[in-house]
Amino acid sequence: MRIFLSTILFFAFLFSQAQEGFIMDKNKNSVKIPFQLLSNLIFVNVNVNGVDLTFLLDTGVAETVLFSLDENQNVIFENVEKLQLQGMGSQAAIEALIAKSNNLTTPHYFDDNHSILIVLNQEVNFSPNVGIPVNGILGYAFFKNYLVEIDYLRKRIVIKRPSERMNQKLKRFEKFAVEIIKDKPYIDVVVKSGKVETLAKVLVDNGNSDALWLFANRSNSIELPQKSIPDFLGRGFSGDIFGAKARIEFLKMGKFEFENIITSFPDSISTQNISNTIDRLGSIGAEVMRRFDQVFDYKNKMLYLKPNKNFEQEFLYDKSGIKLQHDGMEWVKERVEISGNYKGETFDGTGTKINNGFVYKFDLKPIFKIFNVRTGSSAAEAGVKVNDQLISLNGKVAHKMSLDQITKLLRGAEDKLIKLEILRDGKVIPISFRLHAML
Repeated sequence: MRIFLSTILFFAFLFSQAQEGFIMDKNKNSVKIPFQLLSNLIFVNVNVNGVDLTFLLDTGVAETVLFSLDENQNVIFENVEKLQLQGMGSQAAIEALIAKSNNLTTPHYFDDNHSILIVLNQEVNFSPNVGIPVNGILGYAFFKNYLVEIDYLRKRIVIKRPSERMNQKLKRFEKFAVEIIKDKPYIDVVVKSGKVETLAKVLVDNGNSDALWLFANRSNSIELPQKSIPDFLGRGFSGDIFGAKARIEFLKMGKFEFENIITSFPDSISTQNISNTIDRLGSIGAEVMRRFDQVFDYKNKMLYLKPNKNFEQEFLYDKSGIKLQHDGMEWVKERVEISGNYKGETFDGTGTKINNGFVYKFDLKPIFKIFNVRTGSSAAEAGVKVNDQLISLNGKVAHKMSLDQITKLLRGAEDKLIKLEILRDGKVIPISFRLHAML
């Protein structure tokens, strides 16, 4: 990671600073921005001070955060100060820098006076968990000035100015009043996880790939269902997040209702850093939000939702108990067939003529390692261990698949046979088990 800094001042406080936000070109009434969708999460390309980077678009964060750069990505930052950053997780605050007056641009949408938090702890890096290089997180400043429509089916964001035509379109949407608290959007929903229904204020968090998070330790009426499983829930700025997963009776969002929704219940240690000044009881995540066409209107404090083709899909979860991450690259030797129409002669690295119809080549391929195995899961009982390297899955070579493709296979149907080859201590070990629904 190469970051060039100047005018360094040293302070130690929590970052809280309003940003002016992105501006649309004056001659534009709308701007379309394509995105990549992985594990329900939205990734957009943004140029930062002349360097093209990839950001997670996240309504659940106030600041723009940079936490990872490749060695060949050289970004210059000026006007830098030191601070402490706190988030969800079990660990203490982490050291960071704030760099002011940066230039962030996408085609026809830009901010030339943007503040960025630079996280110095290289363990805070989401790239291994999604399988593509991710340089940071983009939040409030992207949304604050215009209507922002997110279309999960077309994989595009449309930034729009208010207009009569847009007002007519929004009449087909269900509208929700939004509270913008510390630059984050909150709505009221009704949940039933226990004996009674609970009116809950939740963060609208499309940077969380799960469906719903509930903080049972903050409400006497929200109970962890008896049928639940302990699980690793994810990573925050302050470390790993643990808790439990269960199905609650229902979630109601206005006229929309979801039954038996998979819900995460983070433990009290993981939620200890969440501000007590906000009566927040959880988060609505991307597994719910991807079921709607949505329009955020931060200026008028409104959210508009309309069901899309994903709406009726079943709520799935990983039945294997395996959590995988991208763990770098390695050189892989592959055999390549020579086309029958090829008229020339082929030689190997020693100059020997090859006549057998194929050659070998070496390519850099991804390594996938297991970083968590759920206790009591099918994979754990079959002998899968942390730090095992995945070589193949159901006959498919792992390095020819994406992390997203592997994750979807592990969310398969009940009793589906899973055949793994894993590398442990230099030995390839075959392991088989069947997917089992624990919820």
